[in-house]
Amino acid sequence: MKITTLSCLLVGAFTASMTFGQAPIVTPEPLACMPTEGHSVVYADVDPLPGDDDEVRIFFRRDGFGDYYYVIMEVLDENVPNRYRGVVPVPEPDNLSTQMYLGVIAPDRTLVSRSLTTSVAIDEDCDVEVDDGANFVVGETSYAQKNRKIAWWQCEDVTSRIDVNGEVRDEGSCVPVILWWQRPEILVPTVLGSVGGVVLVDDLIDPNPPSPVSPSTP
Repeated sequence: MKITTLSCLLVGAFTASMTFGQAPIVTPEPLACMPTEGHSVVYADVDPLPGDDDEVRIFFRRDGFGDYYYVIMEVLDENVPNRYRGVVPVPEPDNLSTQMYLGVIAPDRTLVSRSLTTSVAIDEDCDVEVDDGANFVVGETSYAQKNRKIAWWQCEDVTSRIDVNGEVRDEGSCVPVILWWQRPEILVPTVLGSVGGVVLVDDLIDPNPPSPVSPSTP
């Protein structure tokens, strides 16, 4: 009887320790496609619950190009604490497919657990839920991404960026697409013989900006 009781206690303690130490499993809701207009909405279940200070992130990039960016997901309903929702920026026109995975990140920025990587087609006829995406905060995963435009994604509604050290800054690297007559060049009056004219000083906007981050393998 004593041996049986001891065995039960040991098994119970072992089971409890296994449950306590189990890493959260991230299960994203399948996304059939991503629209070319509007911010795609991503849902996921995380079980068991992550730590109080852990973050659940969506990591995304153009399929096969460059380093990943990320956005932080939020709990959808406080009554369902394991259900998360996140929103991804609008892709640029030449971005035809997105690589994406979800991860749980500890406060020291280490990866606790992650989902499988999937590729999602970007389609102008995609009929899925979209979000207005106001006040976007986009995170970076490499030093090369700092102070450079988000590669292959539009700047619409992106207000802040987070660098690899966790420092938040205002988004200042996105230059909006504007027509030539809308560009903020300086008009400098000059005299060409007896005819008045103007000279366009076009040094404020670099016509040949640096190329996006170099491709890398996640």
